[in-house]
Amino acid sequence: MRHDPNDGGNGGGGQTRKPPLLPLVKASEFAYGEPPPLEYVDGHGLFLQNDVNYLTGAGAVGKSLLMLQLACAVALSPRDYPESFWLGRPVNLRGPVLYLTTEDDQDECWRRIRDIAASEIFEIRRLYRLQIADLVMHDKVLFQGRNAVKKTPLFDTLQNTVDAITPVLVIIDNRAQTAEVQELDRSAATKIGGYLRRLAKGWGTTVILLAHPSLSGMRDKTGNSGSTGWLNSIRNQIDMCRPDDTEGPDDDGRRQLVNRKSNYGPLGRVVNLKWELGCYRCTDKPKRAGADIGQADRAERVFLALLSLHTGRGINVSANPKAQNYGPRVFGGHPKREGTTPKMLAAAMEALFDKGKIRAVRYGAPSDDTWRLEVVNCNF
Repeated sequence: MRHDPNDGGNGGGGQTRKPPLLPLVKASEFAYGEPPPLEYVDGHGLFLQNDVNYLTGAGAVGKSLLMLQLACAVALSPRDYPESFWLGRPVNLRGPVLYLTTEDDQDECWRRIRDIAASEIFEIRRLYRLQIADLVMHDKVLFQGRNAVKKTPLFDTLQNTVDAITPVLVIIDNRAQTAEVQELDRSAATKIGGYLRRLAKGWGTTVILLAHPSLSGMRDKTGNSGSTGWLNSIRNQIDMCRPDDTEGPDDDGRRQLVNRKSNYGPLGRVVNLKWELGCYRCTDKPKRAGADIGQADRAERVFLALLSLHTGRGINVSANPKAQNYGPRVFGGHPKREGTTPKMLAAAMEALFDKGKIRAVRYGAPSDDTWRLEVVNCNF
Protein backbone atom coordinates (compact mmCIF):
# COMPACT_ATOMS: atom_id res chain seq x y z
CA MET A 1 0.00 0.00 0.00
CA ARG A 2 1.37 3.41 -0.91
CA HIS A 3 1.48 6.20 1.65
CA ASP A 4 1.58 9.95 1.31
CA PRO A 5 5.05 11.02 2.47
CA ASN A 6 3.48 14.08 4.08
CA ASP A 7 0.89 12.19 6.09
CA GLY A 8 2.89 12.21 9.35
CA GLY A 9 3.76 8.51 9.35
CA ASN A 10 5.42 6.67 12.14
CA GLY A 11 8.85 7.94 11.14
CA GLY A 12 7.75 11.53 11.81
CA GLY A 13 6.31 10.74 15.21
CA GLY A 14 2.68 11.22 14.06
CA GLN A 15 -0.17 8.74 13.72
CA THR A 16 -0.68 6.88 10.48
CA ARG A 17 -4.02 7.84 8.94
CA LYS A 18 -6.19 4.91 7.98
CA PRO A 19 -7.35 5.00 4.37
CA PRO A 20 -11.11 5.64 3.94
CA LEU A 21 -13.31 2.64 3.24
CA LEU A 22 -16.68 2.25 1.59
CA PRO A 23 -19.74 2.00 3.88
CA LEU A 24 -20.06 -1.71 4.57
CA VAL A 25 -22.65 -4.02 6.10
CA LYS A 26 -22.29 -7.75 6.68
CA ALA A 27 -24.94 -9.75 4.86
CA SER A 28 -25.10 -12.07 7.87
CA GLU A 29 -26.91 -9.27 9.72
CA PHE A 30 -29.89 -9.84 7.41
CA ALA A 31 -30.55 -13.08 9.30
CA TYR A 32 -32.07 -11.09 12.14
CA GLY A 33 -35.39 -9.27 12.09
CA GLU A 34 -37.31 -8.25 8.97
CA PRO A 35 -36.38 -5.78 6.23
CA PRO A 36 -38.51 -2.63 6.07
CA PRO A 37 -41.43 -3.18 3.69
CA LEU A 38 -41.60 -1.42 0.33
CA GLU A 39 -44.28 1.24 0.76
CA TYR A 40 -46.11 3.59 -1.57
CA VAL A 41 -47.61 7.00 -0.94
CA ASP A 42 -50.91 6.13 -2.63
CA GLY A 43 -53.30 3.23 -2.66
CA HIS A 44 -52.65 2.54 -6.35
CA GLY A 45 -48.98 1.68 -5.72
CA LEU A 46 -47.60 4.40 -8.00
CA PHE A 47 -45.29 6.66 -5.96
CA LEU A 48 -42.56 5.14 -3.80
CA GLN A 49 -42.17 6.42 -0.27
CA ASN A 50 -38.81 7.83 0.88
CA ASP A 51 -37.41 7.99 -2.64
CA VAL A 52 -37.42 10.14 -5.78
CA ASN A 53 -40.27 9.75 -8.28
CA TYR A 54 -40.76 11.40 -11.67
CA LEU A 55 -44.22 12.37 -12.89
CA THR A 56 -43.94 13.13 -16.59
CA GLY A 57 -46.59 14.43 -18.96
CA ALA A 58 -47.22 16.94 -21.72
CA GLY A 59 -47.95 20.55 -20.86
CA ALA A 60 -51.54 21.18 -19.70
CA VAL A 61 -52.23 17.45 -19.28
CA GLY A 62 -53.08 18.01 -15.60
CA LYS A 63 -49.95 17.06 -13.63
CA SER A 64 -50.04 20.06 -11.29
CA LEU A 65 -53.71 19.61 -10.40
CA LEU A 66 -53.20 15.90 -9.82
CA MET A 67 -50.27 16.57 -7.49
CA LEU A 68 -52.22 19.21 -5.57
CA GLN A 69 -54.91 16.59 -5.04
CA LEU A 70 -52.28 14.20 -3.67
CA ALA A 71 -50.75 16.96 -1.52
CA CYS A 72 -54.14 17.69 0.05
CA ALA A 73 -54.89 14.02 0.70
CA VAL A 74 -51.55 13.43 2.41
CA ALA A 75 -51.64 16.68 4.41
CA LEU A 76 -55.08 16.16 5.98
CA SER A 77 -54.51 15.11 9.56
CA PRO A 78 -55.90 11.75 10.76
CA ARG A 79 -57.14 13.68 13.79
CA ASP A 80 -59.54 15.55 11.49
CA TYR A 81 -60.08 12.85 8.86
CA PRO A 82 -59.28 9.26 9.91
CA GLU A 83 -59.14 8.30 6.23
CA SER A 84 -58.12 10.46 3.29
CA PHE A 85 -58.54 9.47 -0.34
CA TRP A 86 -56.66 10.11 -3.58
CA LEU A 87 -58.17 8.85 -6.83
CA GLY A 88 -60.66 6.72 -4.94
CA ARG A 89 -58.27 4.90 -2.62
CA PRO A 90 -56.93 5.74 0.85
CA VAL A 91 -53.43 7.23 0.92
CA ASN A 92 -50.81 5.30 2.88
CA LEU A 93 -48.81 8.34 3.95
CA ARG A 94 -50.04 11.19 6.16
CA GLY A 95 -48.09 14.20 7.35
CA PRO A 96 -46.75 17.65 6.43
CA VAL A 97 -46.35 18.39 2.71
CA LEU A 98 -44.20 20.94 0.88
CA TYR A 99 -45.45 21.91 -2.57
CA LEU A 100 -42.90 23.95 -4.54
CA THR A 101 -44.48 25.64 -7.55
CA THR A 102 -42.69 27.61 -10.26
CA GLU A 103 -45.49 28.13 -12.81
CA ASP A 104 -48.85 28.25 -11.02
CA ASP A 105 -48.85 31.08 -8.50
CA GLN A 106 -50.47 31.20 -5.08
CA ASP A 107 -53.79 32.46 -6.44
CA GLU A 108 -54.06 29.62 -8.95
CA CYS A 109 -53.24 27.10 -6.23
CA TRP A 110 -55.94 28.74 -4.10
CA ARG A 111 -58.54 28.33 -6.84
CA ARG A 112 -57.60 24.72 -7.44
CA ILE A 113 -57.58 23.80 -3.76
CA ARG A 114 -61.04 25.32 -3.39
CA ASP A 115 -62.30 23.02 -6.15
CA ILE A 116 -60.48 20.04 -4.65
CA ALA A 117 -61.97 20.67 -1.22
CA ALA A 118 -65.46 20.97 -2.68
CA SER A 119 -65.07 17.81 -4.73
CA GLU A 120 -63.39 15.68 -2.05
CA ILE A 121 -65.54 17.06 0.78
CA PHE A 122 -63.11 18.51 3.28
CA GLU A 123 -62.61 21.87 4.91
CA ILE A 124 -59.77 24.00 3.56
CA ARG A 125 -58.95 25.22 7.06
CA ARG A 126 -57.87 21.66 7.84
CA LEU A 127 -54.97 21.94 5.37
CA TYR A 128 -52.65 23.45 7.97
CA ARG A 129 -50.03 20.78 7.19
CA LEU A 130 -49.78 21.71 3.49
CA GLN A 131 -47.30 24.51 2.82
CA ILE A 132 -46.87 26.04 -0.63
CA ALA A 133 -43.64 27.68 -1.80
CA ASP A 134 -44.66 30.06 -4.58
CA LEU A 135 -41.50 30.79 -6.62
CA VAL A 136 -43.26 32.09 -9.72
CA MET A 137 -41.87 35.63 -9.25
CA HIS A 138 -38.69 34.55 -7.44
CA ASP A 139 -35.44 32.74 -8.15
CA LYS A 140 -36.42 29.18 -8.89
CA VAL A 141 -33.19 27.49 -10.01
CA LEU A 142 -32.10 24.62 -7.78
CA PHE A 143 -29.37 23.29 -10.11
CA GLN A 144 -27.28 24.99 -12.76
CA GLY A 145 -24.15 24.61 -14.84
CA ARG A 146 -23.16 23.72 -18.37
CA ASN A 147 -19.97 21.77 -17.80
CA ALA A 148 -20.09 21.07 -14.07
CA VAL A 149 -23.56 21.00 -12.54
CA LYS A 150 -23.86 22.32 -9.01
CA LYS A 151 -26.66 22.88 -6.56
CA THR A 152 -27.53 26.52 -6.00
CA PRO A 153 -28.06 28.41 -2.73
CA LEU A 154 -31.78 27.90 -3.33
CA PHE A 155 -31.29 24.14 -3.02
CA ASP A 156 -29.63 24.73 0.34
CA THR A 157 -32.67 26.82 1.28
CA LEU A 158 -34.89 23.93 0.21
CA GLN A 159 -32.90 21.59 2.46
CA ASN A 160 -33.22 24.04 5.35
CA THR A 161 -36.98 24.23 4.78
CA VAL A 162 -37.31 20.45 4.69
CA ASP A 163 -35.27 20.27 7.90
CA ALA A 164 -37.54 22.85 9.55
CA ILE A 165 -41.00 21.56 8.61
CA THR A 166 -40.10 17.83 8.21
CA PRO A 167 -42.47 17.08 5.33
CA VAL A 168 -43.24 13.48 4.45
CA LEU A 169 -43.83 14.57 0.84
CA VAL A 170 -42.02 17.19 -1.28
CA ILE A 171 -43.48 18.01 -4.70
CA ILE A 172 -41.34 20.05 -7.11
CA ASP A 173 -43.21 21.56 -10.05
CA ASN A 174 -41.23 21.43 -12.33
CA ARG A 175 -37.86 20.24 -13.67
CA ALA A 176 -37.59 22.65 -16.60
CA GLN A 177 -37.83 25.66 -14.28
CA THR A 178 -35.63 24.37 -11.47
CA ALA A 179 -32.78 22.78 -13.47
CA GLU A 180 -30.81 25.24 -15.60
CA VAL A 181 -28.75 22.58 -17.37
CA GLN A 182 -28.40 20.87 -20.73
CA GLU A 183 -31.09 18.19 -20.78
CA LEU A 184 -28.98 15.99 -23.05
CA ASP A 185 -26.08 16.01 -20.58
CA ARG A 186 -26.12 12.60 -18.94
CA SER A 187 -23.78 13.59 -16.11
CA ALA A 188 -25.98 16.61 -15.28
CA ALA A 189 -29.10 14.44 -15.17
CA THR A 190 -27.38 11.84 -13.01
CA LYS A 191 -25.99 14.43 -10.61
CA ILE A 192 -29.37 16.13 -10.14
CA GLY A 193 -31.00 12.77 -9.52
CA GLY A 194 -28.32 12.11 -6.91
CA TYR A 195 -28.96 15.40 -5.13
CA LEU A 196 -32.69 14.71 -4.95
CA ARG A 197 -32.21 11.13 -3.82
CA ARG A 198 -29.92 12.25 -1.00
CA LEU A 199 -32.59 14.74 0.01
CA ALA A 200 -35.19 11.96 0.12
CA LYS A 201 -33.02 9.43 1.92
CA GLY A 202 -31.25 11.88 4.20
CA TRP A 203 -34.41 13.58 5.44
CA GLY A 204 -36.75 10.58 5.25
CA THR A 205 -39.11 12.21 2.78
CA THR A 206 -40.69 11.37 -0.56
CA VAL A 207 -39.81 13.56 -3.54
CA ILE A 208 -41.94 13.85 -6.67
CA LEU A 209 -40.44 15.88 -9.52
CA LEU A 210 -42.73 16.94 -12.37
CA ALA A 211 -41.26 17.01 -15.88
CA HIS A 212 -42.31 17.48 -19.49
CA PRO A 213 -41.47 14.79 -22.07
CA SER A 214 -39.78 15.56 -25.37
CA LEU A 215 -41.68 15.33 -28.64
CA SER A 216 -40.24 11.86 -29.19
CA GLY A 217 -41.17 10.92 -25.63
CA MET A 218 -44.78 11.91 -26.27
CA ARG A 219 -44.84 10.19 -29.65
CA ASP A 220 -43.35 6.96 -28.28
CA LYS A 221 -45.53 7.08 -25.13
CA THR A 222 -42.48 6.83 -22.86
CA GLY A 223 -42.59 10.23 -21.19
CA ASN A 224 -38.84 10.55 -21.66
CA SER A 225 -36.93 13.72 -22.47
CA GLY A 226 -33.30 14.61 -22.81
CA SER A 227 -30.61 12.19 -21.66
CA THR A 228 -31.36 8.68 -20.43
CA GLY A 229 -29.55 9.79 -17.27
CA TRP A 230 -32.78 11.42 -16.05
CA LEU A 231 -34.47 8.03 -15.74
CA ASN A 232 -31.38 6.02 -14.86
CA SER A 233 -30.83 8.10 -11.72
CA ILE A 234 -34.25 7.36 -10.22
CA ARG A 235 -36.21 4.20 -9.46
CA ASN A 236 -39.75 5.16 -10.40
CA GLN A 237 -41.43 7.07 -13.23
CA ILE A 238 -45.14 7.64 -13.79
CA ASP A 239 -46.38 9.15 -17.05
CA MET A 240 -49.66 11.08 -17.30
CA CYS A 241 -51.14 11.05 -20.79
CA ARG A 242 -54.32 11.02 -22.80
CA PRO A 243 -55.63 7.58 -23.84
CA ASP A 244 -54.73 6.40 -27.33
CA ASP A 245 -58.31 6.77 -28.53
CA THR A 246 -58.45 10.50 -27.69
CA GLU A 247 -55.87 11.78 -30.14
CA GLY A 248 -57.02 15.04 -31.69
CA PRO A 249 -58.03 18.56 -30.67
CA ASP A 250 -61.07 17.56 -28.61
CA ASP A 251 -60.41 16.82 -24.94
CA ASP A 252 -63.02 14.76 -23.09
CA GLY A 253 -61.12 14.99 -19.80
CA ARG A 254 -59.87 11.40 -19.76
CA ARG A 255 -56.32 10.67 -18.69
CA GLN A 256 -54.13 7.69 -17.84
CA LEU A 257 -51.37 7.22 -15.30
CA VAL A 258 -48.91 4.64 -16.63
CA ASN A 259 -46.00 3.18 -14.70
CA ARG A 260 -43.17 3.54 -17.25
CA LYS A 261 -40.32 2.60 -14.90
CA SER A 262 -40.37 0.64 -11.66
CA ASN A 263 -37.24 -0.99 -10.30
CA TYR A 264 -39.22 -2.64 -7.52
CA GLY A 265 -42.40 -3.79 -9.24
CA PRO A 266 -44.08 -4.66 -12.53
CA LEU A 267 -44.23 -2.15 -15.38
CA GLY A 268 -47.29 -1.03 -17.30
CA ARG A 269 -49.72 -0.51 -14.44
CA VAL A 270 -52.46 1.80 -15.75
CA VAL A 271 -54.85 3.96 -13.73
CA ASN A 272 -57.66 5.53 -15.75
CA LEU A 273 -58.85 9.01 -14.80
CA LYS A 274 -61.46 11.53 -15.80
CA TRP A 275 -61.73 15.22 -14.93
CA GLU A 276 -64.93 15.94 -12.99
CA LEU A 277 -65.96 18.78 -10.68
CA GLY A 278 -62.55 20.42 -10.77
CA CYS A 279 -60.58 17.23 -9.98
CA TYR A 280 -59.39 14.00 -11.52
CA ARG A 281 -61.22 10.86 -10.45
CA CYS A 282 -60.36 7.23 -11.01
CA THR A 283 -62.77 5.49 -13.38
CA ASP A 284 -61.40 1.98 -12.81
CA LYS A 285 -63.42 -0.62 -10.92
CA PRO A 286 -63.74 -1.58 -8.14
CA LYS A 287 -64.36 1.92 -6.85
CA ARG A 288 -64.90 3.19 -3.37
CA ALA A 289 -68.42 3.97 -2.24
CA GLY A 290 -69.81 7.11 -3.79
CA ALA A 291 -67.28 7.20 -6.63
CA ASP A 292 -69.78 7.20 -9.50
CA ILE A 293 -71.23 3.69 -9.15
CA GLY A 294 -74.64 4.18 -10.75
CA GLN A 295 -76.83 7.23 -10.93
CA ALA A 296 -77.80 7.26 -7.25
CA ASP A 297 -74.20 7.26 -6.02
CA ARG A 298 -73.27 9.81 -8.66
CA ALA A 299 -76.06 12.13 -7.56
CA GLU A 300 -74.99 11.78 -3.90
CA ARG A 301 -71.41 12.64 -4.74
CA VAL A 302 -72.45 15.66 -6.82
CA PHE A 303 -74.82 16.83 -4.07
CA LEU A 304 -72.06 16.64 -1.44
CA ALA A 305 -69.58 18.44 -3.69
CA LEU A 306 -71.98 21.27 -4.56
CA LEU A 307 -73.14 21.64 -0.97
CA SER A 308 -69.53 21.95 0.18
CA LEU A 309 -68.83 24.43 -2.61
CA HIS A 310 -71.81 26.63 -1.73
CA THR A 311 -71.07 26.49 1.99
CA GLY A 312 -67.50 27.55 1.34
CA ARG A 313 -68.80 30.58 -0.55
CA GLY A 314 -71.23 31.53 2.21
CA ILE A 315 -74.33 30.53 0.21
CA ASN A 316 -76.94 28.73 2.30
CA VAL A 317 -79.29 26.13 0.83
CA SER A 318 -82.33 24.53 2.43
CA ALA A 319 -83.93 21.10 2.62
CA ASN A 320 -87.38 22.69 2.50
CA PRO A 321 -88.95 22.20 -0.98
CA LYS A 322 -90.95 25.44 -0.52
CA ALA A 323 -87.83 27.54 0.15
CA GLN A 324 -86.40 29.75 -2.57
CA ASN A 325 -82.96 28.25 -1.84
CA TYR A 326 -84.11 24.62 -1.91
CA GLY A 327 -80.85 22.65 -2.36
CA PRO A 328 -81.82 20.22 -5.16
CA ARG A 329 -83.35 23.05 -7.18
CA VAL A 330 -80.31 25.31 -6.69
CA PHE A 331 -77.86 22.54 -7.51
CA GLY A 332 -79.92 21.33 -10.46
CA GLY A 333 -79.07 24.54 -12.29
CA HIS A 334 -75.38 24.56 -11.43
CA PRO A 335 -72.88 24.04 -14.29
CA LYS A 336 -71.08 21.37 -12.23
CA ARG A 337 -74.18 19.22 -11.74
CA GLU A 338 -72.69 16.56 -14.07
CA GLY A 339 -76.01 15.79 -15.76
CA THR A 340 -77.98 15.19 -12.56
CA THR A 341 -81.54 16.53 -12.33
CA PRO A 342 -83.31 18.22 -9.38
CA LYS A 343 -85.32 15.03 -8.89
CA MET A 344 -82.16 12.91 -8.70
CA LEU A 345 -80.57 15.41 -6.33
CA ALA A 346 -83.66 15.41 -4.09
CA ALA A 347 -83.42 11.63 -3.76
CA ALA A 348 -79.70 11.96 -3.11
CA MET A 349 -80.36 14.51 -0.36
CA GLU A 350 -82.73 12.14 1.44
CA ALA A 351 -80.23 9.29 1.14
CA LEU A 352 -77.45 11.48 2.54
CA PHE A 353 -79.66 12.45 5.49
CA ASP A 354 -80.26 8.75 6.19
CA LYS A 355 -76.52 8.02 6.02
CA GLY A 356 -75.66 10.88 8.36
CA LYS A 357 -73.50 12.63 5.77
CA ILE A 358 -75.47 15.89 5.80
CA ARG A 359 -77.60 17.67 8.39
CA ALA A 360 -79.81 20.72 8.80
CA VAL A 361 -78.65 23.35 11.29
CA ARG A 362 -80.44 26.44 12.55
CA TYR A 363 -79.01 29.87 11.74
CA GLY A 364 -80.05 33.47 12.08
CA ALA A 365 -82.43 34.82 14.72
CA PRO A 366 -84.33 32.13 16.68
CA SER A 367 -87.62 33.80 15.78
CA ASP A 368 -86.90 33.34 12.05
CA ASP A 369 -86.77 29.52 12.32
CA THR A 370 -84.34 29.34 9.37
CA TRP A 371 -82.32 26.23 8.63
CA ARG A 372 -79.46 25.47 6.27
CA LEU A 373 -77.82 22.29 5.03
CA GLU A 374 -74.21 21.43 5.86
CA VAL A 375 -71.88 18.50 5.25
CA VAL A 376 -71.00 16.45 8.31
CA ASN A 377 -67.20 16.66 8.83
CA CYS A 378 -65.85 13.84 6.68
CA ASN A 379 -63.63 12.98 3.71
CA PHE A 380 -65.46 10.38 1.64
